[in-house]
Amino acid sequence: MVYIDAVHYEKDSYGYEVISHLKWTNTLSEQATQICTKRQMIDFINKNPGCTKTKYYNLWNGWTVGEDVRVVENSYLRTDANGIKADNLGSLPRFWILGQQSPAFVDLFYKGDFMIRKLKEIAEIRFCLAQRVISNQKYKVLTPIKLLENNVIDGFVYDDRIRANDDTKVCNGDIIVKRISPAFVNYIDKIENNIYASGNLIIISAISVEPKYLAYILNNEIPKITQSLSGAKIPAIGRSDLEEIQIPILPIEKQRAIGDLWQKSIEVYKLKRRLDELELVKTKNLLSKGINGGKYNDN
Repeated sequence: MVYIDAVHYEKDSYGYEVISHLKWTNTLSEQATQICTKRQMIDFINKNPGCTKTKYYNLWNGWTVGEDVRVVENSYLRTDANGIKADNLGSLPRFWILGQQSPAFVDLFYKGDFMIRKLKEIAEIRFCLAQRVISNQKYKVLTPIKLLENNVIDGFVYDDRIRANDDTKVCNGDIIVKRISPAFVNYIDKIENNIYASGNLIIISAISVEPKYLAYILNNEIPKITQSLSGAKIPAIGRSDLEEIQIPILPIEKQRAIGDLWQKSIEVYKLKRRLDELELVKTKNLLSKGINGGKYNDN
């Protein structure tokens, strides 16, 4: 017998949620640890009818058997017999699936249970409007063009057309997202005082979750939103797009571990890039030395 105790949903091309993966086990008394795709589960049920059920856990009775899982139109999984062309496995809890991440990240995610909360419930989201004011002084400003991938900030600009207030002020622990065609986030780890965000930037401040961990999750989720907006003339992310992002709430120590691991992986990547650049310079100098008859060229 196969028991399913958790499901993972993704949105299809029409924006509807469909089951993509399931957690299953052959043991009723233990939490499922094995994961398969929906297609794999459908193929199994087709070959082994009547051998798949849901199961649920509560504090009083422990694990209990749920309903039979049926296949509809060779495409959907349901616990009822009405034949509706949509997934429905009752009230099974959801689990989170990471994208193409290192085993260490996945291992940290799958060792415990967690709830899922919407971003608007655990963070403050501030949209920085286009600036149409002139101040009596120039401020240090963070602009979209200065935000680069892998958490790189390529400097600041000085501008007097800025609303210098609490809504646009950038602080340590903030997460910055471009409003137009966002493909990543920038986590603010160490920044001096009195830095402000220009228009077309979004500042996300964690309230009840570890900021670095939240940045890691959003760095995976933001590109999915941008991809869903690909048909738009100007793919601009909206407030509702952000507010509805689902965030897995792990124990705080796991959040910190994942956040630190993500940051270290970025630092390693940057170091590797720097080493590659130095190696390229070294190779160019050696070639130049040979061409110039043994004279070393520092340029």
